[in-house]
Amino acid sequence: MAKPVGEAPTRPQVPPDLADAPGDPLARGRERGTRATGLRIQVDHRRRVLVRGEGAHVWDDQDNKYLDCFGGVLTVCVGHAHPQVTEAVVNQIKILQHTSTLYANKPQSDLAEKLYQITPGPLKKSFF
Repeated sequence: MAKPVGEAPTRPQVPPDLADAPGDPLARGRERGTRATGLRIQVDHRRRVLVRGEGAHVWDDQDNKYLDCFGGVLTVCVGHAHPQVTEAVVNQIKILQHTSTLYANKPQSDLAEKLYQITPGPLKKSFF
C-alpha cells in the first residue's frame, strides 16, 4: 500500500548492539557525533585524534581502539605500520625522499623491470 503524500518516512533504527542509551536513535547519534542513516553509521571523524595504527586498527589519544574502515589506498592493502613496508620506506627516505615523475630514478626503473618480468602477455610500457 502506498503511503499518502506528505507522510513522514520510517526512521532508521540503530541495531541493539549499537544502542547504548535510551531515546531516539537519531538524537542519540547526534549527541555522540554519529548519525544513523539507513544501514550505516557515519562517524564525525573530527572528534577523533588518532595517534597510532597497527595492521587494520588505529588508536586515538584516549587509547580507544578502532577498526580502520577509512584507510587510504596503501593501508587498505598492507595495514598500518607493516614492518616490511616501514623498513623499505625508511631505507628509501635515507636515499631520496621524493621526485617528480618528470625524472627517472632507479627504484622506478627496477619496478618497471619487475612488472615486465611478472606480467603475463607482452608488456611493452610502464607509466608512473
